[in-house]
Amino acid sequence: EAFETRWKGTYAYVEDDHVCVVQSSKDVARRIGNMELTIFELGDRGWNRADLTVTERWYAHDDVLHGLQVAGFTDIRSFRADEPIAEGCPTSQGRTFFVARRMD
Repeated sequence: EAFETRWKGTYAYVEDDHVCVVQSSKDVARRIGNMELTIFELGDRGWNRADLTVTERWYAHDDVLHGLQVAGFTDIRSFRADEPIAEGCPTSQGRTFFVARRMD
C-alpha cells in the first residue's frame, strides 16, 4: 500500500539548514521502488550537496512469513503501521512490520 500511494512523483522538504528533493518511481511488475534524493545541508563553509539512491523491494505478506519460517524464526507477528507498535510514525502508513524470535 505504501508503494502504491507514496512512491511516485517529485517532492521536497525545505528547512532553514537543509533541503531534500525526492524523485520517486516504482516498477510494479518487478515490485521495486526507487527514490533519487538530492540533499543540501548548510555547513560552516556553506551548502554541501549529496546525491543518493534508495531502492526498496516489496513482498507479499505470506512470502515474508514463509521466508522468516524457513530462516528459523518463530513467534512471528505482523503489525500494520497504524497499530500501537508503530504509533506516531506517520511515514510508515501503508507498511507492515514483522517481529519474530530466533534462538541459535
